[in-house]
Amino acid sequence: MWGVALTQGCMTYNQYLFLSWLPNYLQTSHGLSVLYTGYYTTLAYAIAAVVSVVVSRIADRRLSEERVRDGHRRQAVCVTMIIAAVVLGIPFVHSLAMVLTLITVSLTFSATALALNFTLCNDLVLLPDSVGKAFGMLTVGGNIFGLLAPIVTGYVVQYTGAFDSTFVISGCLLLIGSVVVMVLTRRPIGEPHKELQLRRV
Repeated sequence: MWGVALTQGCMTYNQYLFLSWLPNYLQTSHGLSVLYTGYYTTLAYAIAAVVSVVVSRIADRRLSEERVRDGHRRQAVCVTMIIAAVVLGIPFVHSLAMVLTLITVSLTFSATALALNFTLCNDLVLLPDSVGKAFGMLTVGGNIFGLLAPIVTGYVVQYTGAFDSTFVISGCLLLIGSVVVMVLTRRPIGEPHKELQLRRV
């Protein structure tokens, strides 16, 4: 449970960073008007919404029922988080088109990782009546990190005068989350009833 909750937090931080600061970043760092800021932000989220569904579907089809039960969805979560970590490249590019591409890719695969992690949590919970409790813990874990993103970003931008460090922080968290999900989600969540244990044997 700690594994999926911490993983959720690392990717939710990235989502909240863009949700709260993307328009401001595009205006202050690239001189875009409010109109163009809204247009590019909407475009990035629209692409992310469509592609994340497609990627999640592809990842789901590649898993057999046995592999799902054994928690192998963690590999898809790990890969999508690593791809979302392209946000690390934003401080090193100056082309607006390239910046928007990196933002869109990061948003897309971060959203995909969020969906896959929720599903991974469901895969790992042994008892159906514990799913609601597990999802509650997962959501709380993710939102704690997420709520920190706009606050931390504000202080970092105020201190450094730029957004570069905020993207590095977010990218590093995504990479940390990719390691966490592979290491800490290898066992089922909860203890099965004796009847379930006998059925599996």
